[in-house]
Amino acid sequence: MIQTSLHVRKNDLMHASNVLLVCPKCNKGVRVGKKIIKDKKARVCKKCNEVLDK
Repeated sequence: MIQTSLHVRKNDLMHASNVLLVCPKCNKGVRVGKKIIKDKKARVCKKCNEVLDK
């Protein structure tokens, strides 16, 4: 009996740079920019400019 394919499931750690934040307005994973709002840095959605830090 010859086995032609094999599915391998591997649990591994994921680096933080490979994770996207979900924008509540876009409802998708988006890249993040930074803006200074009221003398504090805030993360901002690159697509719609929605502030992600509340």
